Amino acid sequence: MIRDQLIPALKEKYGDTFTVGEPNEFIALFPAKHEKVGRLMLYEGEEYLTFVIEKVAHDHVYFDPNEEQEKIDQSVTTQTMEFLDDLFNDRILMGLAKDLMGTSIMALKWGEPKDFMQPGFDYFLWSGPIGDITENSQK
Repeated sequence: MIRDQLIPALKEKYGDTFTVGEPNEFIALFPAKHEKVGRLMLYEGEEYLTFVIEKVAHDHVYFDPNEEQEKIDQSVTTQTMEFLDDLFNDRILMGLAKDLMGTSIMALKWGEPKDFMQPGFDYFLWSGPIGDITENSQK
């Protein structure tokens, strides 16, 4: 199971800043840094690990369930730790459609948030809301 390798990696990097869930629940739950973003929960599925950012968006790390379990565990743990590092350091842009009919999530590897923002969405970093493109273009 992915959780068997992921939980020790999370504990090594993040200490006791998160809650470990029971095997039939979530893997880990991180408290919200900002109430409008919400908590972060990690869930293990049959073909992917899911990151649920409670009030904004979700994303996945996909894997081939036919691969060797050790290879899956290592790959998913590495990708998860990279994602969390980017998320907690505000290098992941999350968007929530104003009509609540869609979300977006994007790593900010090659630009600033404004470079990826589109009208009709409220935008967030882990640290909190950053408004929408209209609000940011008026600043």
